[in-house]
Amino acid sequence: MNGHDAEDDMFNTIFFVGDLIWTKVGKHPFWPCMVTYDPSDTSFIKLAKSKGKEQDGQGRAVYHVQYFGQLVQHGWTSPGNSFRFMGEKDYFKKTQEFLSKKASVLGPKAVKKLKAKFDIPAASKEKWSFAVKEAEEALKVEISNERFENYVFNYEKVKRKSSVSNGEKVKQKNSLSNGKIMYVFDVLCFQTFISRMNTEICAS
Repeated sequence: MNGHDAEDDMFNTIFFVGDLIWTKVGKHPFWPCMVTYDPSDTSFIKLAKSKGKEQDGQGRAVYHVQYFGQLVQHGWTSPGNSFRFMGEKDYFKKTQEFLSKKASVLGPKAVKKLKAKFDIPAASKEKWSFAVKEAEEALKVEISNERFENYVFNYEKVKRKSSVSNGEKVKQKNSLSNGKIMYVFDVLCFQTFISRMNTEICAS
């Protein structure tokens, strides 16, 4: 789901660490996740190379997220494929409003195709519902920093336990060292992202 118009506020949102969002990757349904730091380089936002562009340093901003659910999974996702998580009921309400808005400018076939991207396949429903319930619990923690501390994966601990259990994936809550987490912020990358967002808004 790329190429949303600039006026689609549902998808044009800036996120921070600890924010809960829905995001879509590939053929998977929109999935609840939390913006977190990448365990490999401690960044949560970066500029990724855009397909088809030369290696000129330009690209699109992407966020690092961890997905709710029974497995330990994390990765990078585009804000153009993401919108704020406010629970299951809000998901269906918000997507219906979005589709109704699009129906006034798109034909029936295009709207039907767009709607399919928001549907939850029966094969994914059980795992999706589990992840949504977990995210709704996280949503009850109103302060994003506290939410991050309570729900971020302890990747090192998971890695050790996974190797001991013959590759079985195990989720662990973060174990704080002396009650503290070092927050690392990629200022240059984030400022570049904000600048590009402002440019797009002014041009629209």
